[in-house]
Amino acid sequence: MEAAIQTTYGQLPALLLTAPDGAQACVTLYGAHLISWRGADGRERLFCSAQSALDGSRAIRGGVP
Repeated sequence: MEAAIQTTYGQLPALLLTAPDGAQACVTLYGAHLISWRGADGRERLFCSAQSALDGSRAIRGGVP
């Protein structure tokens, strides 16, 4: 399993995990919040609101806390 730090989820640093079959999970370092999970087919399985303040000032709306 590969892991890489990315900063593309708003202003929040996040860890992107990629499994050998291509499935991916993305976890923010702000509260260890799971914000994305894509199966090997690439389809997103979690919802995160576009209204979330992604700067660490408030809780993330959606995903799995």
